[in-house]
Amino acid sequence: MGRSSYDLNGKNIAFIGAGNMAEAMIRGLLTSRSVSRDKIAVNNRRDAARLEFLSDTYGITTSDSKRALLRWADIVFLAVKPADLDDCMAEMGGLIGSRHLVISVLAGVTCALLRAHMPDVDWIVRAMPNTSARVGAGITAVARAGAEARPFDDAIETMFGSVGSVVFVEEQLLDAVTGLSGSGPAYIYLMAEAMAEAGVRLGLPPDTALRLSVETIAGAGAMMKTGIAPGDLRREVTSSGGTTEAGLEVLRRRGLAETLEAAVEGACRRSAELAVMAGRRNPSAGIAAVAEIEKT
Repeated sequence: MGRSSYDLNGKNIAFIGAGNMAEAMIRGLLTSRSVSRDKIAVNNRRDAARLEFLSDTYGITTSDSKRALLRWADIVFLAVKPADLDDCMAEMGGLIGSRHLVISVLAGVTCALLRAHMPDVDWIVRAMPNTSARVGAGITAVARAGAEARPFDDAIETMFGSVGSVVFVEEQLLDAVTGLSGSGPAYIYLMAEAMAEAGVRLGLPPDTALRLSVETIAGAGAMMKTGIAPGDLRREVTSSGGTTEAGLEVLRRRGLAETLEAAVEGACRRSAELAVMAGRRNPSAGIAAVAEIEKT
């Protein structure tokens, strides 16, 4: 079976879980016209008001019956809280089979654990989007349970491409992905806050300072997406003896680069630790990778 053998067109997609990430995916799929609204249905355990909101907003089908949805679905998108996995699997036991493609966005829940819950499923994919998917500017890392899932790459890219960009990684690297792009937006938000606060201290009105900070970061991101390396862009705006060089020198003295690297490593380590604490798996390559970094 070749890579392009799985056509997303005409496939029924059941979202199990109705939170923010499920909504972001539904919005992206419909906005990009990757699928039609009659091919999307969503279920959650308790929040009828949430289902009503999604139905009213997007015109999709909602159901409080997992059994009915799974009989209808070709693709099962697992978007429940990791703590609810066991209960969710108990409800779905025996209802997911070899014809389903299962996509999970459950943090810390490995493909192996999902397969243990769903032994009849041949195709499992684990994905880690970040919160920017909510505005169509996310980056999603995707890990396949095995080579047998490769024929679905095009469909996966279409689905997650509707909310941003997609990269494929080995599953053991998802802790590193968490540290970098999963937690990364928060690092940028902190930078935006600090830059705006500095502007206010220097006399700018708060709304002006915040706008300057936000637009500067957004513009820099757009520049980096042109394909020019960040280091080259930095050198382009840094004149010898100029203002940018003076600011960068302060950042170097105070160890900004090292601090950001440590933040990514710390989040990576915590991702691995949380999965172990939850009994989801043995310590991953993420912890080992951080240990190696700390030796240097």
